[in-house]
Amino acid sequence: MLEEFEHRYASEIDRIPADKRADAGSLLSVIPLRPEWEEFRIAVRAAWPWWEDNLNLYPASLIILYASIAFFEYEAGEIWGKFAEATGTARFTPN
Repeated sequence: MLEEFEHRYASEIDRIPADKRADAGSLLSVIPLRPEWEEFRIAVRAAWPWWEDNLNLYPASLIILYASIAFFEYEAGEIWGKFAEATGTARFTPN
């Protein structure tokens, strides 16, 4: 299931001009709508036990996971707590 999201998100990210990808808000067009976000979270949780040790397998999904958490879930100072919730991980410790 995550493979389908990866393919779609990679294509959508590729449509953003390379010189614009680092700009603030450049990923807003790729962030899924809320129903798809919920489906994506299910796929992420299912894949996370083996994906967390191989993050390079789904780089577009990782970007969209982070961007979507920032968009839908972020609360001041809580990005890693929300990341842990999205992946089904008990807790992430910041570096």
